[in-house]
Amino acid sequence: MHKNTYYSWVNNFYRLFIGQGLATIISETVNYSLLFYLTSISKSATILSISEIISLLPIALFAPFAGVMADRVSKKKILIFSDTISLIVTLLLFLQAINSHNNLTIDLILISNLLRSTTISIQNPTIQSAVPELVPDDKLLKINGQYSSLQALNQFFPPNEVNNANQRGFHLLFELKHGLRSIIQVTGLNRVIIYKAFSVAIIMPSTALYPFMTSEHFHGSLKFDAPLVEVSIALGMALSGLCMGNLNNLSHRLTPAGIGVLGIGLSLFISGILPGNRYGFIIFIIINFIAGLCIPLIDAPIQTLFQEKIEHKNLGKVISFYLMMIGLTGPAGLSLSSVISKFMSTAEIFIGSGILLILMLLVALFDRKLRSI
Repeated sequence: MHKNTYYSWVNNFYRLFIGQGLATIISETVNYSLLFYLTSISKSATILSISEIISLLPIALFAPFAGVMADRVSKKKILIFSDTISLIVTLLLFLQAINSHNNLTIDLILISNLLRSTTISIQNPTIQSAVPELVPDDKLLKINGQYSSLQALNQFFPPNEVNNANQRGFHLLFELKHGLRSIIQVTGLNRVIIYKAFSVAIIMPSTALYPFMTSEHFHGSLKFDAPLVEVSIALGMALSGLCMGNLNNLSHRLTPAGIGVLGIGLSLFISGILPGNRYGFIIFIIINFIAGLCIPLIDAPIQTLFQEKIEHKNLGKVISFYLMMIGLTGPAGLSLSSVISKFMSTAEIFIGSGILLILMLLVALFDRKLRSI
């Protein structure tokens, strides 16, 4: 439902963009506060991994419902519902913190993460499927880049609707099967999802241990130094996302994604071999700014690829399947990290993740179906 004039689509999209941006600012502020608090009280890599697993599992469990319903019911209602639930959970957690004099239990934090990540798993496929309905095709890459910038700056299914859908003869498995068929019909698109899922499994162990890397390897402060790392990543993401529109004329849509994977792989590897002192930490901050530059290079082209290749009526189903795959492989990687963290240092896990990511990229470069997309 593209609008006929420039100002109409700009007005419609940026109202959604700004509204979701404000909601995400609140959500991400709570996320990082809880992450640093959990790191401080637990001092356990296993607990951090469990927290990340709990945050990712709802993506696998609920994204299929959200994406299918995004193609069936009002996207506006879905977003309002999920934002409201997230706000209620956050307020209850805030009140509990006041009553307990800031002594939140690990169990309560994990339950909060589960509930709040459930709302995010509902929002993501809904927003991504709404973008091509509001934005002209030639602006998709630029807008997806700006959305990545918004996500960076922020860092750093409804029962009634389900009942209504069931009354209309809605069958989830049939809809997801239809989404999978849409993926298979586009040559190489299934490979994109597979490689992305593997990359998430490889990266997640290191991602979960970022606060530990700062506090244990570099002997930094969770209060001051850990946020510096997150800010450096966020600034890199914001800058890169704003420049994505300049890559619109590349001969292959996934060229930026390959560069991004290489950049993140090298960043993880180099981070792991840095000396555990203040000079090493300063370099670590710079490296993570570069890693931040690479993240939108991966995500924005993949989102644009889906939006260009898949019919709008099936886009929610396809994005659901995509997010479900990520939601399954992410916890798998984190489960492995909770085991190997007992035998390997945090720095060694970073090195291993970097090497595996670069090896995966080399395999992808020789994949003919991926090159033909």
